[in-house]
Amino acid sequence: NLRKGGRTIKKAYFTSFNLSLEFFETYILPPLLEEEVPDNAYQYEDLNMALEKSNLDLKIFYDANMMQLNEQKRTILKFTPILMINEQGKRKGLFHPKVIYIENDKGKGILFVGSGNLTLSGWGRNIEAFQIVDIEKNSNLFYQIYNFFIDVEIQARLRTNRILKSVSYEEEYNFIYSFEDNSNNSIFLESMNANNSSKLYVWSPYFSESTKDNIDSIIKQNFPQTENVHIIPDLVGPDKKIRLKKKPESEKIKFYATKEQNSENMNHSKVWITDSKLGIGSYNFTKEALFGINFEAAIVRDVKNIELDLVSIDFIEMNDTELDSERLELNTDFDLIFDLVADWKARTFTINQIVGNEIEGFKVLLPSGKEYLKEELDNLSMLELEKIFRALIRNKRFRVKHKSKIVYEGIIFEKSTEGFREPIKVETINDL
Repeated sequence: NLRKGGRTIKKAYFTSFNLSLEFFETYILPPLLEEEVPDNAYQYEDLNMALEKSNLDLKIFYDANMMQLNEQKRTILKFTPILMINEQGKRKGLFHPKVIYIENDKGKGILFVGSGNLTLSGWGRNIEAFQIVDIEKNSNLFYQIYNFFIDVEIQARLRTNRILKSVSYEEEYNFIYSFEDNSNNSIFLESMNANNSSKLYVWSPYFSESTKDNIDSIIKQNFPQTENVHIIPDLVGPDKKIRLKKKPESEKIKFYATKEQNSENMNHSKVWITDSKLGIGSYNFTKEALFGINFEAAIVRDVKNIELDLVSIDFIEMNDTELDSERLELNTDFDLIFDLVADWKARTFTINQIVGNEIEGFKVLLPSGKEYLKEELDNLSMLELEKIFRALIRNKRFRVKHKSKIVYEGIIFEKSTEGFREPIKVETINDL
């Protein structure tokens, strides 16, 4: 739709919690560049050439601990990690929004906000929910999105000036996000309960467990007048368990399922419905999501009174072991972020620590298989450089090692590639 009338895609911004490199490069990147979906190494080189020539403003942000590093990275595309930390440099929460904004050269945009990560599960296996909205340039909704990406870039250390547009949250559609919220309030819950709703429906796979911030206390504090709370959880395993150790005490809180729901596909949706509002986004029924600890986002829109046909289900509690294995699937546990840039024209490697307490004397493990001290990167021989840059064509991962421990693992950013980066050679007779 954005390309109708000969228009071109000018801007494409993505945020995700989990990130699959192979999924994005194989299924999302090609249609953005008007290229075919690749199925061999030679066709990924076509994507690299298209990227070199493209004027597309393309940015992809993800939680720094959630990239699927067991996958290959085949293109020169940059992915930007975000680590949520507080003023003391300690980890604060998760970077959790799932937002896509695409705009053409006429200023017309489309916004996707929902629960699906940039992974095959998020786009093909799980039960997910998205809200899709047309965006007009300089509208209230446009400026809400503008403010969101300003704060995303601040978290990514790409900017320092936080100059936001003035916006209203009294429109039919509002883009809500949590960033440095007052921990005692939730802009999302306030928006959902603007008219003192008598009922509440919530789809969420995860829930708070602490005594202070459990389901009962969140409902009591934020929906005191609500008479009926319908929770539609993910159902885990053959017993169809809910990810909770203890059933809520309030009699008005009950659990339900849709008629088609089963435990084979994860119900990863985050949907909130009241008498007059529909919220679709990344907000789980947790303290971290609702009260400004995580970075979250949702579209909240006006709706008329909704009644849903749901099936009541029994509560089966989980034990601690099951909760620990199901709650989060963190691949790493880093409190640092390093940025490593390979400049093909200058034939240099530059590494900088951009988040976390600075460490000295670390080593960098490069694609050639060798490790170097930071200061040694400036004095590599031509033979060493050529070996590393050739290895970089196929392997784009690097690791940072400190006192024999891997403290960070990431993806190398390649720049000045056009005319200097030698394309991958054919490997089989079929490729040829």
